[in-house]
Amino acid sequence: MQGIKLVILEGLTASGKTTLTKQPFTLDGRPSTNIEMDDFLPPRVPDATPYLAAIDRSAMLEEIEKALREPSLTILQGAIVWPEVEPVTVRVGVNGVRRVYLKRMAHLLPDFWADEDFILDPEWWPPTGFHRSIYRYHAEQRPWLKCDLIIERIEERHAFAEVN
Repeated sequence: MQGIKLVILEGLTASGKTTLTKQPFTLDGRPSTNIEMDDFLPPRVPDATPYLAAIDRSAMLEEIEKALREPSLTILQGAIVWPEVEPVTVRVGVNGVRRVYLKRMAHLLPDFWADEDFILDPEWWPPTGFHRSIYRYHAEQRPWLKCDLIIERIEERHAFAEVN
């Protein structure tokens, strides 16, 4: 990953982005700086507010700029990232940015993308404007088609409660 300075990691809600970036990655002996878009959301977001409108954009951009001044890799992850940071990527340069998409694959059918049908059918989208905006972005922009790498994470097996 020589020359890569910024990784944009997108995926639908509950795809596993936070788990994947919980710990920094070590590259060239340096830990990555992992930034989560949800950290720039207020504690309570009104249901009608779209995801990107709720993000504290200036704080997010300040954090990214600070991270990019360091010699380590910066990983920015969230349900919607690209529209907010695309202007920053111009400064980093096309060779310094990689887009990654994380898909949640079904446990019993690991070749089946568990969220695809939900993304592509608005009837299945959650009722709030906040969550609908996330699904709309994925349905309209299809970021998995524009990324450099797709990671498929097989969802964990759900434990069932024992009934006495």
